[in-house]
Amino acid sequence: MHFLRFFLIGIISISNIGCDISTKKTTQNELLFPEQSHTILQINRKNQFLNAIGNSSFWKTLYADLPDTNVQNLLRSLPSDTNIWLAYTDKATYCISGQDTLIDSTSIWKNASSGKIDSLVLKNQKWFYTQKHNKLIISSLSSISDFSKQEKSQEMEQIYKLQKTIDTQLPANLFLNKSQNERFFSEIFPSKTLQYFQNWVAWDILVEKNKIRISGTGLSQKDSVNIASLSKTLSSDLQSINFIPSEVNNVRSYTFADATNLKLKYEIATDFPKYINEVSFFTLAKDTLVAITSSDAEETLRQLLVSKEENYHEQRILTLEENPDLNLFLANFDSQISLQYVFLYQSTLIFAQKETILHTIINQLQANVTLANNPYYRALQEQSSSKANYTEIENLQKNTTFSQKYGRIADKYHFACLQISPQSDFFVCTFTSIQSENKINSDNINEKYQVTLDADAQTLPKWVLNHRTKNREIVIQDIDNQLYLINNEGKTLWKKKLDSPIKSTIFQVDLFKNGNLQMAFSTHNSLWVIDRNGQNVSPFPVTYKETILPLEVFDYEQNMDYRFVIACENKIRILDKNGKIVSGFEKTSTPNTITQTPKHFRLGGKDYIVFPEKDGKLNILHRNGKDRIIIKDKFDFSENPIFLKEDWFCFTTKHGKQVFIDQSGGLRINDRQLSEHHTLSYRHQTEAIISDNKLIINNKTHELPYGIYTNPSIFRIGRTIYIAITDTQNSKVYLLNSQGEILPNFPIFGISAPEITIDNGRHLFTFLKDKQTIFVYSF
Repeated sequence: MHFLRFFLIGIISISNIGCDISTKKTTQNELLFPEQSHTILQINRKNQFLNAIGNSSFWKTLYADLPDTNVQNLLRSLPSDTNIWLAYTDKATYCISGQDTLIDSTSIWKNASSGKIDSLVLKNQKWFYTQKHNKLIISSLSSISDFSKQEKSQEMEQIYKLQKTIDTQLPANLFLNKSQNERFFSEIFPSKTLQYFQNWVAWDILVEKNKIRISGTGLSQKDSVNIASLSKTLSSDLQSINFIPSEVNNVRSYTFADATNLKLKYEIATDFPKYINEVSFFTLAKDTLVAITSSDAEETLRQLLVSKEENYHEQRILTLEENPDLNLFLANFDSQISLQYVFLYQSTLIFAQKETILHTIINQLQANVTLANNPYYRALQEQSSSKANYTEIENLQKNTTFSQKYGRIADKYHFACLQISPQSDFFVCTFTSIQSENKINSDNINEKYQVTLDADAQTLPKWVLNHRTKNREIVIQDIDNQLYLINNEGKTLWKKKLDSPIKSTIFQVDLFKNGNLQMAFSTHNSLWVIDRNGQNVSPFPVTYKETILPLEVFDYEQNMDYRFVIACENKIRILDKNGKIVSGFEKTSTPNTITQTPKHFRLGGKDYIVFPEKDGKLNILHRNGKDRIIIKDKFDFSENPIFLKEDWFCFTTKHGKQVFIDQSGGLRINDRQLSEHHTLSYRHQTEAIISDNKLIINNKTHELPYGIYTNPSIFRIGRTIYIAITDTQNSKVYLLNSQGEILPNFPIFGISAPEITIDNGRHLFTFLKDKQTIFVYSF
């Protein structure tokens, strides 16, 4: 075994590799190490380094052999805290320490002498040691031969160059040859990015409990094409994170000022590369996509041969013919992918092999579910460089090989990033991975499933409970009057033809008090009750000649002794679970047309049945149909429902006034100055009003962009209140909290009001993405 003396005194000038390197603080030392070494660890602060890697779950899991337990015990036995080197060959481990270890009278290594090899056992590990050139040399093998000066090999010349780039103010620095660099990163980055380095890379190690960041410098290969050629270009901000879906598997991106300045292996005869400044390859599940960003994307698009154009959710998807220039250009980036579809998003062309994958991308974009909005990636991005010529991002949870082997690390760290920027003959590179100290409260929304109906939707999707599984399912009707039940995986369980469109909400009832739920609703002329298999519950449906108002269901005592309330023209019918008229209700007709189905309220232990008439009369009745509170005033009712607010019966008028009536018939009117077509909802002690472009939540006004908005919907999930509205004019779905703050990633693309529920601990909301497509997202 031959050793080479390593002098760190002005070997070569590297002032041309940039301020990031030249400003590093480097302490020059003389050291010895085997020329056959593949890994060299320079330890500048031993105790700090050992404590750092001992507290890092990432380092202990992936790099437990740098150093392993036996070598850590060896390091702790050394009295010196600085100027310690470890060198690894295929056969042995070596430790080199300075003279202070030899002269320390308390050192167990103080008897080391030149020309003699001694041995010592530390915790069952035998070490051999000697003294050479006033240094302590320790080896796991006994064959420590003479240290003779030799001609410097090419590999040693590389290390001489790289040694000046390290920051010796950090606890440790790491030198890895090509094979060890690939081993170090291969389980994280399968693309073997480091093939573009020559033999050695010098890394500065910064390891903390929740973060690992190692910055390196390597010599570039003269014949490398894609990364090396970037040295002639300027790096720019990475654009791909703004459109790549949050659940991406991995990303590799190249950024540059202008593709025409790249040293391309395959030259392009046309102007196709002219305006291109970023090329990204990313994988979703098993599909690889390509994104090309251009300073003139329309002109870049015109360079492609297109055979067909289709629209998907207001985005143009183009079918490509054979495009040799595109294929040749991508071949310069080690890609042989055949691309058939493309769509233009802002300044980027996004290509795929399958059209359905572009549908997924568009859906995620319109839901703002992008990598840039992923809180775990944002935490990583804050610790990464803002500009780099090459960036590789790995989703550790989506990396099957990694997550199966290192599941706890994948769950804690989520993402890893490697960035490379060439500077003349060198590469500056940084590897970063961050663990959030606490679980990040992620507001990300993710597509759960989508369902395409046979025809356009007639109603909005409605959540119902599957009483068997306790999962949430969707019921919806199309314009052919087909009713669908869709399970929580997006599978249509059945379809049922009805007589006409559903006009009421869909109530779930337990008619037989056995835990099995049925659905009750009304169409234009019928009252329906069906079971979860889509079968009619006898004697329903009950059909009427007249058009009936939307169904209301009363359960006075909350004992499942239901009353189905039907109103049409000036008649009121109250039916029991057998479809029979309930006797004893006196007000079965009114002088004027009933405009809203009677509602039941319980206040102060008393029952109230309330409904308006067309002439402006407000009826407040006993449970038996007799007048309970007589109101002499007439009102110009708005189309919004009457509701109970605290101890008041409350409603609004077409003229924007809000009316309050107490249990004694006392009247209070507030002029809210609401628009004629305002809409209002009140649930869970929360009032939400849309008036023109204003959203008023509990008397606090919030300005909205101009549009046409649906009625506000109010939901309570746990202790959180959500308010949902949709701008149908601009196809934007908003979700807000009770303070009127729009939730992150909203608005998203959609044409209908959403409905929210919770299923298996996840918030779900559903809405219509277009007239025929139901979308379900989780958040």
